[in-house]
Amino acid sequence: SAAGRPRELLVWNETGPEREGWDALAERLGVPVQLCASDEWRGSAEGGAPPRGGQYSAAAAMAVAGLKGHRPPVDFLHSRLAPSRQLALRRKVAWGIGAAAVVLLAGALFVVDLIQTQRDVADLEARKAENAPSLAEASDLVAKAAFARAWHRRQPRLLECLRELTLTFPADGGIWTTSLSIQEDLRGVVAGKATGESMVLKVLDTLKANPRFCEVKPLYLREAGRGGREVAFAMSFRFIGTDGT
Repeated sequence: SAAGRPRELLVWNETGPEREGWDALAERLGVPVQLCASDEWRGSAEGGAPPRGGQYSAAAAMAVAGLKGHRPPVDFLHSRLAPSRQLALRRKVAWGIGAAAVVLLAGALFVVDLIQTQRDVADLEARKAENAPSLAEASDLVAKAAFARAWHRRQPRLLECLRELTLTFPADGGIWTTSLSIQEDLRGVVAGKATGESMVLKVLDTLKANPRFCEVKPLYLREAGRGGREVAFAMSFRFIGTDGT
């Protein structure tokens, strides 16, 4: 044929198989199969026994095909009807090589990652040792701030009361306190001296005008000594703070 493939397969066999068997062979091979027989066989097929001379026709055909110097159309050593075991073996070898390559690659990546992790840990340890003094100072500062915050949370209203009471007195020194007592309910009594009654009354009015104080009352106002210009005073109050309680 033009493509180098046989156009048909000639079969020399004097056993006389059924025609259906050759048709099945032609379908599997994809090549038309033609059954050949000698004239002697055809003549005897009508009723007589086949002659002995035709039984060597198949062997003679194989010998003639071998003398031509090229591979016959039918290769009995490499039949297309049987699966190639060598191909399956090569596939297994290829899969094995691929699996081994994947394992080696995974191992290499693991080693590289382990080395990088060890380097990072060493770097962090060095930074920790370098920042140890600063860390100690920061920890001490945090401890002091936590202590101060806890103390401020326990008595914030008392500190606010002392601040507002201090701002009530003028800074020129004309009046000053000699004693101060504040109870848990923020009721208190302040006593002191002044250079004149006007200074005491001014502080009393300022304290009453402050919305953070209530129940402001004078307790006494008298001379501090004989012939002196100083006066002694005392006043009571209750601190309610910014929330009015």
